[in-house]
Amino acid sequence: MIHAVRMTRVCLATFVFASVAMAQNLVSSQATVNFGAVAPGSTQTVAISLTNNGTSPLTIQSITFSPGFSGNGIASGETFPAGGGSGYGVTFTAPQSGGPFNGTMVVTSNGPTLTVPLTATLTGGTQPTQPTQPTTLFCATDPNPACGVVLTWKAPPAPSDATLAVTGYHVYRNVQGGTAQLIGGTTATQTTTYTDNTILPSTTYTYYVVSVDAAGTESVPSNTAQVIVAAAPSIPTPPTPQNLTVEVVE
Repeated sequence: MIHAVRMTRVCLATFVFASVAMAQNLVSSQATVNFGAVAPGSTQTVAISLTNNGTSPLTIQSITFSPGFSGNGIASGETFPAGGGSGYGVTFTAPQSGGPFNGTMVVTSNGPTLTVPLTATLTGGTQPTQPTQPTTLFCATDPNPACGVVLTWKAPPAPSDATLAVTGYHVYRNVQGGTAQLIGGTTATQTTTYTDNTILPSTTYTYYVVSVDAAGTESVPSNTAQVIVAAAPSIPTPPTPQNLTVEVVE
């Protein structure tokens, strides 16, 4: 009798553990997409697969990339059943110089957001002609318009060529998917934060940061960071006065 009771408890514990599987969960076949060394001015594509290992259908909402990287093969609105997925090609377009290059692929869906790091270098021993880009650009996703958008990033390592040493940073912003414009920056390498106080309600902003050397040469862009500023709260209209009377005092 005692042995049978113990077996019942083990089965119950196993059932409870299995029930915590996620409804939708997108995973990548590669935790990091590494392009290796790519020839300057060329493109290289790495094939990966994205799979929904959850228990319910998952619908892709958007796939975005850091500058220099792109992808093809899955459309916004595409739905994967539980256990289903699709192949996807991630492409790196190599500049003529610089590097190493690091970025991210961010996939949003009706499940948790999937972020896949991307990395690449250049072949041929080309000497860099621009400073190294900053990394890990971040900002709060629900900013208060009264306080602005606070951006932070990680400074690049010191270069072997002192002429390419970073002396500051430029901050670029595009509004509602338009062309990115320079909005400001810093003039000290140890300052890796910037506040944009020119935001408006009900507007989407996308930012990236570049390093700048003493000659004014900019690096390739950092990863991007996007925020959607909420609509301004509505102010109720006061009620119209009723039954107004006039009293004459002599």
